[in-house]
Amino acid sequence: MASSRLPSSSSECHDGKCRPCTDLAASAVYFQSSYLDTLFGYIKEACPYKKYSCTSTIVVGDLAAAHRATCEFEPCWCTRCSFKGSPADLVSHFTLTHAWSAHKFTYCHDYIYNTDEMDSSFVYTDKMDSWMVRYELFLGESGGVFQLVVDLAPFFQEFPFPLVTLVCVRNSAAAAAGPVYTYSVTADAPPTERRKLKPEIKEVASCPDWRMERDCFPLLPAMLREEQTSKIVLVRICVSKSESSSASCSS
Repeated sequence: MASSRLPSSSSECHDGKCRPCTDLAASAVYFQSSYLDTLFGYIKEACPYKKYSCTSTIVVGDLAAAHRATCEFEPCWCTRCSFKGSPADLVSHFTLTHAWSAHKFTYCHDYIYNTDEMDSSFVYTDKMDSWMVRYELFLGESGGVFQLVVDLAPFFQEFPFPLVTLVCVRNSAAAAAGPVYTYSVTADAPPTERRKLKPEIKEVASCPDWRMERDCFPLLPAMLREEQTSKIVLVRICVSKSESSSASCSS
């Protein structure tokens, strides 16, 4: 909050002119001004994230900084460029600027997703061309926006299979306020194999922390190929939404 402490004596002024507080001697004595406390309490400003739909007005000073640090409307960054915006802004940006596919889904229902590892239409490589990543959007019925991140590393002996991660496009404050999202990924084996990769339940990470929380699903190739030469990845993705992490998709 702005300072409401004043020098205790007018002797701090010289020739009828007051000096800035920074010029006062360290030994100067100050007192609290209840009048200025009240005055500063009436001085408010809009949240800096107003254009991202925050309607809060906040007292200037320290409280404003505290609000910014916990505002649920703080924008997220694009994973491919310097653009930042609300989840709705990012949906438009991802689909129009980066040509990402967008898939609508219903919570707690399997969404069947298949992608060809060899289709490079939407695959990005790092600067060393050693790591390939595919991004797509999943849109929940209540406005939840998720990024599906598929790391493709067929040239690495230690990672000869895709790694799948789902990330919710929201900031840390919004994630803390809830709801909690969890998801499972099940790989369908070829029909002749008559087997299924047992699903695990993982909590969905949120932007911007997801790069620190790469808790991925490894999709083992033997479970995914219709034929030895096929590169089609067929998985069932189930996302659940709850007020706590205890709820999850049924296996």
